[in-house]
Amino acid sequence: GEGKATLGRGAIARDATQENEYKHTIQRVTREDKLTGLSNREYFHQYVEKECKNEDLMLVSIDLEHFREVNERYGHERGDAVLKIAAEELGDAFPEELKVRMGGDEFGVLLRGQHPVEGVRHRVEEFQKHLQQMYAMDERMKRVVANAGIAQCKAGTPIDKLIFQGNTARAEAQKLGGGVCFVAGTDNAGSSAND
Repeated sequence: GEGKATLGRGAIARDATQENEYKHTIQRVTREDKLTGLSNREYFHQYVEKECKNEDLMLVSIDLEHFREVNERYGHERGDAVLKIAAEELGDAFPEELKVRMGGDEFGVLLRGQHPVEGVRHRVEEFQKHLQQMYAMDERMKRVVANAGIAQCKAGTPIDKLIFQGNTARAEAQKLGGGVCFVAGTDNAGSSAND
C-alpha cells in the first residue's frame, strides 16, 4: 500500500541525515582540539596547504607563561581552565580568523592576506590584556601571561617555515618576558601589557 512506501522513504531520509551528522561529527573531531574547541595542528596544516596557496599569510604564535606551574601545583582541571579561557579570549579577539591549539599551551592565529602589522599587534595586545584581567580573577591563575610572536610570509611559503618564524618571534617575546608581543623582522616588541 501507499502508507508503507512513504514510511520507507522517510526512514531512508532519516538514515541519510544521521549519516551526515555522523560524518560531520567525525570531521569535527579530527580537526578540532577536544578541550578548547579550536582547530588542531593537523587541520591547520591541511587548511593552509589547501586554502591558502596563493595568499600572503600572517601567523600569531602564542604560549602561556607559567601555565605549567598552574598545572603542576593546582592540577589538570585548573590547567584546563587556563587553556579554555585563553581559547575563549582568542575567539573574542579574532572572531573571523582560524584559531589553532598547536599543542600544550601553544596557540596560533592565522590571518590571510596582507594586514598592517601595527593593527594586528594592537589586537594581540588587547587579547593579552583581557586575558590577564580574566586570570587575575583567580588567585591560582593570576601569574599566567600570554607571550606572542607575529610572523609574515609571502604566498607559497611552506607552512613549516611560517610556523618556525612564528615560533622564533614568540621565543623573542619569551626572552623579554611578562606577556609582550614581538614582530618577526623588526627589533621592537611594542609595549608590554604591563605598562
